[in-house]
Formats: sequence, structure tokens, C-alpha cells
Amino acid sequence: SLVVVATDGHRLARDSFDAESSNVAAIVPNKTVKQLVDVLGLIDSETVRVKVSERGLEVGNEDYFLSSRLIEGRYPDWRRVLPTDLPQVFRLSSSQLIGALNRASIVAVKDGVRLDVEGGSLSISAGTGDESIDDGLEVERVSGDRNISIGCCAPYLREAIESANAEQIELRFADGTTEFQVAPVGSEDRFSVIMPMRL
Repeated sequence: SLVVVATDGHRLARDSFDAESSNVAAIVPNKTVKQLVDVLGLIDSETVRVKVSERGLEVGNEDYFLSSRLIEGRYPDWRRVLPTDLPQVFRLSSSQLIGALNRASIVAVKDGVRLDVEGGSLSISAGTGDESIDDGLEVERVSGDRNISIGCCAPYLREAIESANAEQIELRFADGTTEFQVAPVGSEDRFSVIMPMRL
């Protein structure tokens, strides 16, 4: 399998794909990643050729091709920052959550929103005083019995939901003070990890 990981210190995204591969690792520049997204969007075939060597990275097929240098060094051990115990799991609609985040973002201070999960409801609040909003959504509690209250960056959460590319997502928490996970329902291969934000 091919495992892809990216992080900026405040969030982490991971995905994996079936691939015929050898045991290699590489750090791809951010600019190349953005160009790669464009190139892969042009390719009709379901498979592409990925070659990693000392000279760099090569990705493409007979019609489109991208080559790039790689960043030297070792990528940080991202597995060490992954939360290992996330017993509080909630399931809800991706589109409804994005809609609530968009509404809350209008009055959010420094993009911060608060998520409060109690029973079968999720409250998203942002802003202060007269310029504030509190939006409620229904959620399904999959596991755990604790209520959750946590602050986070709305754009980070919205991008994590969009990258899940699923009608429903799961929000997985340890508590309200540590990083939490956003993933398609039941997925252990594709997920995002978001650090909490003090509001």
C-alpha cells in the first residue's frame, strides 16, 4: 500500500491506497503536491506510475507526467502524535456540519468555533455578545458516554470533512482537551487529526 501523510503542526491528514510498491519513503514539497493534484485530475485511467529515486519523484502515465525533486532528510515520526484512545465517537451528516460551520464562521473570532456534544445533539457556537451564533445538529453516539466540549479552527475542520469525501463522518474524541479525529464512517485508513483551540 501507499501511505500519504501531511501535517503543519496544527493538524494532520493520512490516507492510504492499494499499490504495488517497495519499501520507500519520500518527502514531497508542498508546491509539488498542489501540482500533482492538478495532473491527477487530468488522468482518466484508474492507475498511475509512481517512481521514487535519489533523483526525485516521477508520477504519471503515457499522457501526463510530473517530475520533482524531493526534500532531503527524514519526515517526523507522525505516528507518535496520533491519538491512540478515542472512545467518544459521534456520527453525523457531512453536509449539515459544513453548513453549520459556514454559518458560525461569519461571526467567529480568529476562526474559532466551539463544539458541544451532549446526548444526541451537537451545538456549534462562535462569536461574542451581539455577534454570536449557536447552531444545533443531530448526531448519533456510536460509542462512549461522555459529553464533549472543545474549541477548534473552523477552516481546519471544514477541510477535514471535505477531504473525507463521504456523506457521513465520525468525530472521534478522547476528551475536550486533546486532539480529535475526523474520518469517513468506519475508516481507519483515511482520517484527519485536529489540535484543539483555546477560545
